[in-house]
Amino acid sequence: MAMKTLPAGEHQITVVAARSLERAQKFAETHGNPKAYGSYQELPDDPDIGCGPCVFQEGPGRRRSAGVYCLQFILMVFKRGETKVCPCHRSAIRLRTLWHAPAPRALMNLDEDGMERAATVERKTRTPPTDTSHESDTGRRRYDRPEKARKDLPFTTVCEVAIMAIRWGICSAGKISHDFTVALKTLPQEDHQVVAVAARNLQRAEEFAQKHNISTVYGSYEELARDPNIDVVYVGTIHPHHLPVGILLMNAKKNVLIEKPLAMNLREVQELVATAKMNDVFLMEAVWTRFFPASLEISKLLSQEAVGEVKMVRADFGVPLLNTPRSVEKELGGGALLDIGIYCLQFVLMVYGGEKPECIQATGVCLDTGVDESMVITLKFSRGRLAVCTCTVAVELPNDAIVNGTKGAIRVPAHMWCPTSLIVNGKETPYPVPEPYLPLNFINSTGMRYEAEEVRQCLLKGLKESSRMSHADSALLAEIMDEARRQVGVVYSQDCQ
Repeated sequence: MAMKTLPAGEHQITVVAARSLERAQKFAETHGNPKAYGSYQELPDDPDIGCGPCVFQEGPGRRRSAGVYCLQFILMVFKRGETKVCPCHRSAIRLRTLWHAPAPRALMNLDEDGMERAATVERKTRTPPTDTSHESDTGRRRYDRPEKARKDLPFTTVCEVAIMAIRWGICSAGKISHDFTVALKTLPQEDHQVVAVAARNLQRAEEFAQKHNISTVYGSYEELARDPNIDVVYVGTIHPHHLPVGILLMNAKKNVLIEKPLAMNLREVQELVATAKMNDVFLMEAVWTRFFPASLEISKLLSQEAVGEVKMVRADFGVPLLNTPRSVEKELGGGALLDIGIYCLQFVLMVYGGEKPECIQATGVCLDTGVDESMVITLKFSRGRLAVCTCTVAVELPNDAIVNGTKGAIRVPAHMWCPTSLIVNGKETPYPVPEPYLPLNFINSTGMRYEAEEVRQCLLKGLKESSRMSHADSALLAEIMDEARRQVGVVYSQDCQ
């Protein structure tokens, strides 16, 4: 019937064959075929069939081959038959074929390297005959159905794509790690699970684990790196430790999400990226702002030119942190720019699509510790577009951001680094974040759930970086901060290595 919907000048059915001549003749009469054969052997000798002849062969019976449609769909989705579905150790594809008998299933798992393990297929009749049973290659019992069961038992095939939970390890038991773990608990447990935590102090790790109901505790980062039951590690250490800890984990074949800044300078960022590529693992800088629904909406609005051509971007972030050691001590990687100013810069680069500025001008004030207390950075981009970023750990600023275009403006009210609303051409839209199950250390921290889900989606797709916060984005961010620090006179020990 389908062939008859095509042009007769391009497709013609000239003959039909079946193992029963009577069935072939009935078929030919129904479809108007001139010839019918009672055996398949007669077909190749027919001079009127195509050129060769050309034979189109269905699978082993349309009913019995139903599962192939499920498999081909999966392979199409995962691009041209690649069997490496995702790098997650517990991810699986399940194909289940149902007879009247108990449901057999074929389970295709991924090994510790993310590669396909041999599938185990169980086939069972209502009373599996013992003489046809044997052990499969993977040691599970399998049965072959007798030919009568194949012919007589009706069945259907159901294809289940079951992606198991991403297993997180938490590296460092500090405040930001607490908030990240709370954020993970706002996501479905079948998608995200925290299975281990490590700190340099075992007691702190144990207290963290008890608070968050984490089963495995380590008193060193090395032990965490060796744990085979972890898919990805969140690194919440102080800034100077991002490089050594990141390298430790990636050399152990762990995917990593490293807190911002990814590293202390561009050289360290490049070293982390090179290590990720060498070990074929996922690496992303945890610039959580980029994954908030409000931030995604900004990108959408800009792509639609909702405010016309963008000409000016301004972003401010200032909070009094002079009594916070991590913000003011050089040995801890302190300074307004690396600690909070990075949010302003990343916002500008997000708006301008990751474009490298033509000119960077920075001025600032430094503390006695040698780090910047306050900094103002002016960036000039192509086509006369500008941006101004202001950051300080001395006083409170409006902490908002605004994108000005030729046809309107997009304003991000406080707090611009974790936005929960947008004002577009005067109209405000809320984007609330979930409530936490435990008190948070930082505002709107349950919004870290969005970057965690981005990591999961990337891992399921087999990606090694996020397109929304790529390695190139992190490198450009570090390059701009290096230049701004150079102009202001902020030098870390890592800059001299």
